[in-house]
Amino acid sequence: MAINNIKFRALARRKYSRLALALLAASALPGLSLAQVATPANGAATNQVAEIVVTAQKRAENVQNVPVSMTVVTADQLQTAGVHNFQDLSSVAPSLGVSGGGNGQNSSIEMRGVGAFSFSYLTEPDVAIIIDDVPVASQSQAFTNLSDVSQIEVLRGPQTTLFGKSASAGVVSITTQGPSSVFGGKVSTSFTGDGEETLDASVSGPITDTLKFRLTGSIDDFRGNVKNDYNDTWINGENTSSVKLKLRWSPTAKLTIDGTGTYTNATGSLGLQPVPVKVSPTTTWDGVGTAATLFPGVNINSKNSATSLDTNPALNYDIAAGAVKIAYDLGWATLLSITSYSDYQTYNLTDFDFTSFNILGALTKGAQTGGLNQVFHEETTQTSQEFRLVSGPGAFRYVAGLWYADKSDFYTTVRGPNFPGLGTHLFASYFYNDSSTQYAAYGQSEWDFLPKFTLVTGLRLNDERIAYNIDNTYKNYLLNGSHNHGVVTGKVSLEYRPVKDINLFASYTRGYKGETYDLTSSFTPALAANGPVKPETSNSYEVGAKTQLFQRHLTLNLTAFETDYTNFQAQTILPTLGSGFVLANVGSLRTRGVELDGRARVSSALSFNFGLSYLDATIISYPEGQCYYTQTAAQGCIGGYWNLAGKTLPNAPKWKGNIDAQYTHAIAKTGFDGTLTGSVRYQSAVNYSLSPDPDTEQGGFAIANLDLTVKPSEDGNYKFSVFVNNLFDTHYYNGMTDYSGVSQANTFGFVPRDFRRYYGVRASYAF
Repeated sequence: MAINNIKFRALARRKYSRLALALLAASALPGLSLAQVATPANGAATNQVAEIVVTAQKRAENVQNVPVSMTVVTADQLQTAGVHNFQDLSSVAPSLGVSGGGNGQNSSIEMRGVGAFSFSYLTEPDVAIIIDDVPVASQSQAFTNLSDVSQIEVLRGPQTTLFGKSASAGVVSITTQGPSSVFGGKVSTSFTGDGEETLDASVSGPITDTLKFRLTGSIDDFRGNVKNDYNDTWINGENTSSVKLKLRWSPTAKLTIDGTGTYTNATGSLGLQPVPVKVSPTTTWDGVGTAATLFPGVNINSKNSATSLDTNPALNYDIAAGAVKIAYDLGWATLLSITSYSDYQTYNLTDFDFTSFNILGALTKGAQTGGLNQVFHEETTQTSQEFRLVSGPGAFRYVAGLWYADKSDFYTTVRGPNFPGLGTHLFASYFYNDSSTQYAAYGQSEWDFLPKFTLVTGLRLNDERIAYNIDNTYKNYLLNGSHNHGVVTGKVSLEYRPVKDINLFASYTRGYKGETYDLTSSFTPALAANGPVKPETSNSYEVGAKTQLFQRHLTLNLTAFETDYTNFQAQTILPTLGSGFVLANVGSLRTRGVELDGRARVSSALSFNFGLSYLDATIISYPEGQCYYTQTAAQGCIGGYWNLAGKTLPNAPKWKGNIDAQYTHAIAKTGFDGTLTGSVRYQSAVNYSLSPDPDTEQGGFAIANLDLTVKPSEDGNYKFSVFVNNLFDTHYYNGMTDYSGVSQANTFGFVPRDFRRYYGVRASYAF
């Protein structure tokens, strides 16, 4: 089942052809012709920072008027920072963290240090992912390429009132480009020196006087940046293709109907298999093998990006989704109906022992061949319906809505040798499905009760039923269960505007993350009887200032916050719940800190974007935390457990920041303009283990990117860029795991896209 790069490239060529035909067909739609091509208007240059419109409160508003701590990232910023996939987004949003974990489900998305540290598939994330006003059904769906993006809003802190129970730590809201009023399009492509090729294309415009469309397609073929020395292949790559069609029908001045259909297919092994980072010379895997036989030919050190696997990992997934959004202007308010459906399927194969050694054959002294592998299949479907009423402008404004969602998951996991035969040494085999049905009613109001004061209040009533069925064929038991739970959450905020361009605010928010069951291979009848795991709740306090200074040449937004979490849900080992990793309420924690976001327009040619966060994410109560492998009694480990109170949460750097600068200047006597963009991001040291394990600590690092873009001064429809990412070749891991409990004294790391310096070229043409 090895990854075949030749087949990948043939598949990519076929997809290029299909994409080109689709776009040509779209351009031939009735009523469209090349005569309708529009030339972008050349507006007057301005030194002011551009106004940014966001939907953080489910209505379109200037970001400076929204009492929410947030980072807004544009499409240009994503390109400059080399962000192609969701897992790279943390490089431009200081309070956001993404920890590698083997796949999208096991990876963790953290906001202000808080994320879902769980293997259980029913457990919802702490950070909600919203795409074009629709929440994704599974966290795994977020881990795909970011194509045709218009803007990304990163909302920090609990956002449960407006966005539901999976937003207990924050929200990432992604908005893609919509249909245009005039016919046009864009084609762009890029190539990198480390084997990545991309093609993005879009056409958009009117079909009739009342109907507009946008068709986009994207292909991203990356060979990977991890070398498998066992068979001399590249892994940790991905071939992704996606297509999206948007239609906007406005039959009357009051009624608008938007329809969206998307399909994404990916094959590869991105983020699936870590590499050995630290190995003792006397290492064994459950008592067999040596370092030389487990990882032959691999130079294991803190800069390693190679491995040795007798089974190449494989990750395939398909996402099909559709949504219909109906907006009707009532005059005094706008009534919206948002209906969505999504189907997400994924299949992955991993070399579960992470080595090329015949582990099972050595353990049984027999003729068993092949390593210990795991096959996992998931299908998640979700149907949702939201009705929303949004008032018009005035001294009293409000948003009110009803929400319904029905989600179901089906999972199959098999762990053992020699698929599909499985052999006799089967370590795990289980099949299960779960469902979640929720109903909610919410409302939020803004009242300008005095000329300079605004009171914001919000409330959400949520009711949910969760259910599961599990068939563990290896341990030979059937389990099922269900539970209902209701909760009320809300927020209150006070704003004061002493002058036009300064907005001061203070807020309190109640966050909530729902009940769950620990649906993993360690789920037992005893755990079922002990469940469900209690909901996780939070209380958040914020004070902030949103300012625009020097005649709006400079925007500075500053927030100080403190959030307390109780009944924190995490995967751990607890003596009261038996052996093995289990999901449980492990205690309480607190995050507090300061966040700064800014934009500066020094002149029409020079601008800056920057962000900085200071974070203190601390465990307050966790009396029975798991010891790390080498921990001694003198270091606090008693019977395999120790008190983690006072320790820092994983992947929660004290300091994290980014800055990018852009300078544009005419290239003398050429008729071209050149734009030089540089970006730097920095984060201080982090530990990727909840333990915390000294072997899984990543030191502080800084990554610099450089981009030079050239385009005609008069007709800027086409442009050409050369870029270098990770300019100074700084090595780091975006996740680390200590497997010493099985594979003795071994630490593994997950390799990010920009683990090493790479360069490339990019070209685009707009018409």
